[in-house]
Amino acid sequence: MLRKLEEKELDKYIDMMYELACDFTKSSYPTYNDGVETKETFVLGSKKAFMQDDAEILLFCDEDKVLGWIHYYFIADDNYLATASMQASNKFDLMLAEFEQYVVDNYPNYDIWLGFSSQNIIAINYVEAQGYKQHGHLQHTMLHLDDYEFIEENKHASTLTMDEYEAFGLLHDSVNSDEMYWNSERIKNNFDKWNILTYKKDAELLGAIYCVNKTISEIFGVDFTDDTYNDEVFEALLVGIANRCKENGTKYLCYFCENNQLDTVKKLGFSHIDEYKGYVKKGRNENV
Repeated sequence: MLRKLEEKELDKYIDMMYELACDFTKSSYPTYNDGVETKETFVLGSKKAFMQDDAEILLFCDEDKVLGWIHYYFIADDNYLATASMQASNKFDLMLAEFEQYVVDNYPNYDIWLGFSSQNIIAINYVEAQGYKQHGHLQHTMLHLDDYEFIEENKHASTLTMDEYEAFGLLHDSVNSDEMYWNSERIKNNFDKWNILTYKKDAELLGAIYCVNKTISEIFGVDFTDDTYNDEVFEALLVGIANRCKENGTKYLCYFCENNQLDTVKKLGFSHIDEYKGYVKKGRNENV
């Protein structure tokens, strides 16, 4: 059974939920088991659910016992729904089944976006059996920038300016699916928040990398011309974004990389955290 968590109950369950959130086998992404996120950020994030109209925490109970919770949020204009935290000590598949029905009943036509560690076998088996489409199978890595020393940059890598944005936008949208939330239009509308580097050779745009300026920042993606991976371009962009993030005061740089990028990522000092799998189930009648 799912029921809405009341704010006065938060302190009663917060320790239990944080402990579960630090266990890859019993939780979803975003993870609190990366050595960076803290209990303080978990508590603050949970409290925000009671201050927002677009978020809620549901307790998962079975036989009158609280086993877990689902902290979800949504973007109404985009029919988008995802989790800020989801964890359970037991019966994770039952919790997912009840949550899916809850979304159908309360948010018809919304797309459900979920992510799990490959270690959460129960969750992965459930969503794959229910027809969720996998949209990412990636390696979760982290760079501690306090320990990172600047590396000389490739002359072909440079920070993107708004005057150059059109070329970046065309590249970005051409190699990413329509399902990607951060399309070129949304990035452009929030340009000042983004750190974007491009790689050009003989005036030809060959690649780009992008992340948001934050204390804990995540590389949202790396784009290549014709969607063809190039290790030289990738390494140059990765060095550039790491340097720029350190200059801007970022403490941790997270990247969910492809398997063929992992050796280069680790060579630059990123540590390997986990294997991530992302899934989406469309709420509308459309092919995915």
